[in-house]
Amino acid sequence: MRNLIFFCVTLFSSITVLSQGHGEVIYKIKTNQNIKIQKSNEEKLSQMALKVRQLHDEAKEIAEDFELRLSFNKNRSYYELLEHMELSKKKGLSYRVAKIQYETKGRFYYEFGKDEILEEKTYLGENFLIRRNIRTSDWKLLNEKEKIGKYNCYKAERFYEFDTRKGMVKQKQIVWYTPDIPIPFGPAEFVGFPGLVLKVKKGGVVIYAQEINLKNRVKVKSKNSLDLKKINEEEFREIVKKNVVKIESRRN
Repeated sequence: MRNLIFFCVTLFSSITVLSQGHGEVIYKIKTNQNIKIQKSNEEKLSQMALKVRQLHDEAKEIAEDFELRLSFNKNRSYYELLEHMELSKKKGLSYRVAKIQYETKGRFYYEFGKDEILEEKTYLGENFLIRRNIRTSDWKLLNEKEKIGKYNCYKAERFYEFDTRKGMVKQKQIVWYTPDIPIPFGPAEFVGFPGLVLKVKKGGVVIYAQEINLKNRVKVKSKNSLDLKKINEEEFREIVKKNVVKIESRRN
């Protein structure tokens, strides 16, 4: 009940702010993800294993140089990785691995008041617009506070279960949002909170706001200009699973 009241009160505040507001937020990535290899076995590692670890380390460094932009107006928000073409050409495979490993390939559209977010994603050369439901009921709003920059933030957390090649995995996710900026926008799928999301922790990865500008009159990309195949999450997972089965059958 407390969560519901908090969301409703903040929704009213958000409408007031959004009627006036444009802006953008630049997010950065921090990670403590590492490949666990014992040093005592270092000499026994194959050249392939060493290359995989080197690729992982390079991807980690590249990801921490990424800039991700959230732009918004009174109606909608758009979240994307700002592509660095020079870095992409210079780092090649490591750059592409960083985008996949740290889930920065997708571009997200969110319209104020909707119960879904749309993710624009390219898979095997085909462009999709994937509808993802916003499950605010999954989140537990806590009374824990943290100061991020000049903003007072509150904590929300949930345990999120998702499918991987190794089966279902449960991951603890933490969000810090600020009612000081009462708008329901945030990075990627982390939207619908009673304030702008300034920090997200999921597994060993942290996405944090580095720069906030609430005065810029920015142009926010609209999904209406896209000619993409529109599907839901379940349909996209089926496409991926079928492709994995094909690849594994070829190997065998």
